[in-house]
Amino acid sequence: MNRLCVAVTLLSATIAPTYARGQAVQLDAFERVDVESLPAEHRDWLEEYVAAIITDDEREVFLRMDTDARRDSFIQRFWEARDPSPGTPRNEYRELYAERYEYVKETLGRTHMIDAWRSDMGRVYLLLGRPQSMNRLPNTSQAVPVEVWFYNVDPALGTPPFFYLIFFKDRGVGDYRLYSPAIDGPDSLLNQSGQADMRSGTPGPGGGSFARTDEQRAIEALRKIDPELGNAAASLVPGDAAGVVVSPLRSEMVLSRLFEIPNRLMPSAPWAYRLLAGDADADVRFETLSMTAEAHVLFDPSGLPFAHFATRTVGDELNLNNYGDDYYVTFEIASSLRDGDLRVLEDRPAKTLQASLDEDAARRLRGGPVQYIERMPLLPGSYALDVMLENNLSRRFARSTFDLRVPNLEGDTVEATRPVLAFETNSLEGTYDRFQEQYPYQVGERILLPAVGGAVAADSDVTLYWQVYVPDGYVDPLQLIVAVTDTDGNTLLERSVRLVASERGPHGLLTADPQIDLTGFTAGDYQVDASIEGTELRYELPLKVVAASDYVRPFVHGVRYPPAGGVDDALARAAQRRVLGQTDAAMAALGEVLRRDPDHAGAFALQIELLTDAGRFTDLADLIRPRLVDRPNDAELLLQMAAVHAQLGEHYDAIRYYERSRLAGAEETLELLNALASEYYADGNFDQARELFERSLEVLPDQPQIRRVLEEVLGQTSDRR
Repeated sequence: MNRLCVAVTLLSATIAPTYARGQAVQLDAFERVDVESLPAEHRDWLEEYVAAIITDDEREVFLRMDTDARRDSFIQRFWEARDPSPGTPRNEYRELYAERYEYVKETLGRTHMIDAWRSDMGRVYLLLGRPQSMNRLPNTSQAVPVEVWFYNVDPALGTPPFFYLIFFKDRGVGDYRLYSPAIDGPDSLLNQSGQADMRSGTPGPGGGSFARTDEQRAIEALRKIDPELGNAAASLVPGDAAGVVVSPLRSEMVLSRLFEIPNRLMPSAPWAYRLLAGDADADVRFETLSMTAEAHVLFDPSGLPFAHFATRTVGDELNLNNYGDDYYVTFEIASSLRDGDLRVLEDRPAKTLQASLDEDAARRLRGGPVQYIERMPLLPGSYALDVMLENNLSRRFARSTFDLRVPNLEGDTVEATRPVLAFETNSLEGTYDRFQEQYPYQVGERILLPAVGGAVAADSDVTLYWQVYVPDGYVDPLQLIVAVTDTDGNTLLERSVRLVASERGPHGLLTADPQIDLTGFTAGDYQVDASIEGTELRYELPLKVVAASDYVRPFVHGVRYPPAGGVDDALARAAQRRVLGQTDAAMAALGEVLRRDPDHAGAFALQIELLTDAGRFTDLADLIRPRLVDRPNDAELLLQMAAVHAQLGEHYDAIRYYERSRLAGAEETLELLNALASEYYADGNFDQARELFERSLEVLPDQPQIRRVLEEVLGQTSDRR
């Protein structure tokens, strides 16, 4: 059995669009500097420090910078372009990468003869960081020195969310290099003793019988050495390899996409081209918009957590215009939610919002504040929320980053959300319907209008809204202490609120909403201290009292969202669980969505992704087949069905569906050309495979793995002649 019989399918080489193709800058107009002529500092940065993550576009632009000062500017912008929280003092990605580089240099450097950052191990570590697990097998009687790394990554990287990588010393000597099931084959992981035993049929460690082919025998032998090693040798994607069958299909996809991750994350570098052309400031935005922002975690009565955030800025810093007799204000808002591993759970790109105003509201807005509120679903855990507000005409913007933690509603200790200081609350009592759309900062029938930055009117009442989790069996009453202090630390007001544990709701939550009477407070800055006796739960909230004559109620703009328990939020949480690698939980959440809305298009797409992640290809075929009956010429469905048959090793059917997709108008992408070529090769049609591989290389010559497979195909065709 030839190792390349089903190799290199579903390869999706990223073609990075360059600024030059659609812009005025042409790279050839700038002289390319020889790498060796660069100053040592810049040469080391390009060739060593960032070699694993810099994109092809960025490298080409850097080599055309003509001064050290411009190269320094490039390096600064390089890191800014990757900053997950732009505008904040920290660049988390740059810090994380520095830690990775230190590990590669100091730890991996001790085990490699070449520079560790050049090695396969080093490049992978710089790209993906520390794997979820490392299984080191440096000395076994039957295998060469080998390491198995297991990763759980963000699917946005273009790879499956779970995969193995195997590093081995070829023939037991030299540096560790990356293993390919298709190119190397599982027997390459066995040493001479292991290969001899495999071929003779002698049982390896643990005894047992061998399967029929050399590849199957090698996998069985490797599984007896270490089960994880044997499974990964058969397929780098968990669940793909059935029994002892080599399944290199998605393994090669993982390997081909692995080192394309930089280009996938940064498909173009317009900032670099602008820098090269000398007009880097042409699209520069200025972080000079005045903004105050807050973020909170709040639980819906159904027990579901949400992240709510509010921004506040001065109205005359936004775009306030009129058309005819109508006034309107416009601005852009963007937000994203990520976990500690920088995996993005929610990414809401900049969207332009417009609010219509009457003449009186427009007049007040010119000198008053505008407050925008939004919410997004959350899962239990800790996250960072990034928010950006921008005047989309002046290009002035502001950013804020918040650390959010969702209290554990199944724990055995008292926990609480961060309190919301609200300048106004509204009740939907009598009109609240949990199946209707809801506002941000709405909890059941209660709508909170947060006093962002603590700005409230003198002689008014404000509300401190607080959700407290009380575990089962907790019988003691809870004492909440709320105090207002001045800038000198003097306590001006103090209130105590008693919460009774037996009154907690079905999810263990109690709500405290004490009123704070500001009668007699003069304009100035204060602080609200909120704490729970007997716990470490303490919060400090700013309070800015504004004289009643100067106070302008903010114009509040918020977009209504689907109900908290609706299918859209449930689908969003299922997608978040996929990003976090919680495939089973994501499938369970998705099942609930499909029970409520079987035809939901987004749920169908996510179901395909999850079944693919789990390697459940038979279930995938059962899912797609009835839809193809209704839509027999749907190119996307045909491609999906073709990929399923390819995964199942049913090459004739895979070819049939791929060809049907082409007739149905599917775009002839590299992914389609390579996948179809591989299926023809696996089915023994070497001439057709050669033609498709050659066409693929015409589109993108820089595909080394495809070239290796094409050489194998050419060898097969010459042997037949």
